[in-house]
Amino acid sequence: MTTTCDSMRCGVEQQTRTPGATGSRAGLAAWARAAWARLRQMRAAAAQRRELAALDEIQLRDLGITTEARRRELRRPFWDI
Repeated sequence: MTTTCDSMRCGVEQQTRTPGATGSRAGLAAWARAAWARLRQMRAAAAQRRELAALDEIQLRDLGITTEARRRELRRPFWDI
């Protein structure tokens, strides 16, 4: 804080930047990057599950995936990575 006095007023002015402002913005930016990365992962998992759903029995057998394992994977919500 700084104190100012002139002919019209005498008082205390707040600083325009607070000491923790830079750290808060950096924290918010880091959180936003992490959230965006998580969203991309969820979208990728959902796309992979759609591809898994499109496979037929022969393709599943070639990949070594059982029908029950496929069913379990397809029942998972998109946010469950």
